[in-house]
Amino acid sequence: MKICLVAINFIKHNGEGRVNYEIALKALAQGHNVTLIAHKFAEEIKQHPHATVIQLKSSKLPTTILKNFDFYRQTNAWLKKHGSKFDFIQVSGVSASFPADTYTVHFFHDTWLNSPFHPWQLKRNSYGLYQLIYGKLLARRQKKAYQQAKFLIAVSENLRQELIDYGFEPDKVKVINNGVDCQEFSGQNSTTNERKSLGLPSQVPLALFIGDVKLPRKNLDTVLRALTDVPQLHLAVVGRLRGSNYYPQLAVELGIGDRVQFLGFRQDVAAIMQSADFFVLPSRYDTFGMVVLEAMASGLPVVITQNMGVSSLVTRESGFTLPDTEDIPTLTAAMAELTHNPSLRKQMGAAGKAIAKANSWQVMANQYLELLPPPSPSDQSVVEIV
Repeated sequence: MKICLVAINFIKHNGEGRVNYEIALKALAQGHNVTLIAHKFAEEIKQHPHATVIQLKSSKLPTTILKNFDFYRQTNAWLKKHGSKFDFIQVSGVSASFPADTYTVHFFHDTWLNSPFHPWQLKRNSYGLYQLIYGKLLARRQKKAYQQAKFLIAVSENLRQELIDYGFEPDKVKVINNGVDCQEFSGQNSTTNERKSLGLPSQVPLALFIGDVKLPRKNLDTVLRALTDVPQLHLAVVGRLRGSNYYPQLAVELGIGDRVQFLGFRQDVAAIMQSADFFVLPSRYDTFGMVVLEAMASGLPVVITQNMGVSSLVTRESGFTLPDTEDIPTLTAAMAELTHNPSLRKQMGAAGKAIAKANSWQVMANQYLELLPPPSPSDQSVVEIV
């Protein structure tokens, strides 16, 4: 079968890029002839004998908005010329606006624009204005593109409901959760010396927060305020501060500066997860939250919110799901319970690992490939290549 996959990138170490990468590898392994359109590709995809790579030129334009629109323009032109040659076309996000078979929806900008926690609603500055303009342009592109799709693939049940509430027919919207690498995030316990080598405190209960701390929707401020009432607990924060001292200064003002380690951007996230006792991310809005599934694969109990798409996978046995993102006492209680109850941490960690195993990248990729139409008599038989 001739398949066309369209995305910004097909690479391993990137959220959406990893989704695209796994779909592509699975399609190639099944023997399909796959044409991929993107800026970046993993080398193993570029070298695959069944892959035809269309590597579009990266724009030298100054902003992300302009670069993405240039990519959008190039993909549309290519698909208009060649799209009729394919049996199946899959587009990631709004990489194009073309009558494709499926579009994967990773983020729905219309919902986020109307959130009280959108940067523009919180602070009317240049950054907020940029996010407002960028969001409105992408929301318009999403509406135009998704109306042309046969099916929309939402990465969570929460996101599916958002699309239905917006006006898309329920039968048109399917759910395929994102996956996780259960080998990379294996959850082996680390030693005290390994904690020290990672810049983490030893012999103390340690919670872990991972996210873009510049985004208010990740809700680090609420975690820091909750931490003030759990005096035995330390917190490691992974994420770029981008030149801002707001959160380190807030930690000092709250009297917890000596219990919070700001680690910045890190490549060794799996190792850091192995060193933590539990994971906390009470996000105000996340269509999925891939890092939560990674924490579960690492054997960590998780503390999240109902506003996260991954909440449909988090059971009572594997973590705490908070109904209110701003409820500091309830967040504090969950953090305190995990701090003082090692047995509960162990039980929840084991339950989370089982859930993660059932949601591996291989499981996700298989679900995408099940959307392919049945082969016509003229198609060659497809045999999976191991």
